[in-house]
Amino acid sequence: MARLDIPWQKTQEIAPKGVVTGEAAEATEAAAKSVAERPMWIFVTGDASDDTMRKLEDVVFKNEKVGIAAKLFRCVKMAEVDAAADRVVKSAGRGTPRMVFLRRDYTVHTVLDAGKMSASSILKAMKALSAQTYENNFDTLLKEYAGLLNELDRLDSVRKKLETDKARLEGDKNPAKLKKYERDLKEFEDQSNAWNASEQKLLAFRAKGEKSPEA
Repeated sequence: MARLDIPWQKTQEIAPKGVVTGEAAEATEAAAKSVAERPMWIFVTGDASDDTMRKLEDVVFKNEKVGIAAKLFRCVKMAEVDAAADRVVKSAGRGTPRMVFLRRDYTVHTVLDAGKMSASSILKAMKALSAQTYENNFDTLLKEYAGLLNELDRLDSVRKKLETDKARLEGDKNPAKLKKYERDLKEFEDQSNAWNASEQKLLAFRAKGEKSPEA
């Protein structure tokens, strides 16, 4: 069972209104200011009954490394009709389903057409675009976040045990048992806060050219 869900958004249009893409974008002040917070992973969907679609939804998108790497991107699903009308996506590949990876300036980096959308090819495209975009190391993110997920599984087991302990203590006036529960609960809360802090630090992506917050 997948431990991560890809945070898909749905949209009918990618680039902000007024943005010019391509070479002309460099000459316009509006385009220069229109830089997305993150690069984009656009999934142009197809017929839900299609075998390729089912494999993507049931296998590829459940791949843990893909789920982790998705945190570096704005993940978007677009209907075929919307993609065909969008001035950025319409010229990036043909057919559905397909995937389009965009740089922060809304230019196309990689297109994966049907038949080429394996977990490994998606990760390859993500790694290449991430290397252009971020100072952070892509492989380090995958490894360290997987470790965080292992710790999260452990914390979830502790949480469930605490819930059971709390139910058993209902009406129990034994002070020693109550104190132990309170100590265990406090330790769990401290560890959960530490986990959140570790995740926040790991996901503090720094774009190329940006100064570190500590600088």
